[in-house]
Amino acid sequence: MIDKVEIVRVGKDAKKFNAAKTFTLSLEKIKKEEELKKQKAAILRKENKTLLDNYLSKATDYPSGIKIYVAEKGAGIKPTEGEKISFDYAGYLADGTLFDTGIEELAIKQDIFNPQRKAANAYKPLDYTFGNKGGFIEGMTEGLLQLNKGDKAYIFIPSNLGYGERAMGPIPANSNLVFYVDIKP
Repeated sequence: MIDKVEIVRVGKDAKKFNAAKTFTLSLEKIKKEEELKKQKAAILRKENKTLLDNYLSKATDYPSGIKIYVAEKGAGIKPTEGEKISFDYAGYLADGTLFDTGIEELAIKQDIFNPQRKAANAYKPLDYTFGNKGGFIEGMTEGLLQLNKGDKAYIFIPSNLGYGERAMGPIPANSNLVFYVDIKP
């Protein structure tokens, strides 16, 4: 059993070293970096919300409650029932917080990049069998069914067609969601 530990400073530099001051300065640096990160996140969230609110004001309403804004139309070719398609995506909370994306560049820009996800080759488009009613939340499935190959669109999903009263990872319960989708031609 160790009863006592004694640290002996040997040398001129070791004797000048002030551990308490170094520790305090390190903590201050970490706090400043965290504050800058929070400020950047707030700016990005505000920019995203402004864009999403603009698109929401131009979106088409559907009877279920979803709304879709097509930012860029594709060739106008509707996928056929059972056809496999893929699409890039980005998921936002209504306040502009990006909570998930398969687009690596966007994850980096929005400061949610995950190196483990990159190592697992998970920054890539999602696959979908057109017409399949399972696999995604109800609002996402309905939104995908309204789109054509090549469309780049924003699907606005009310909470009851999303995760409802369930919290899901970074998504709080009763959250309205917005998904950007880019259907591959």
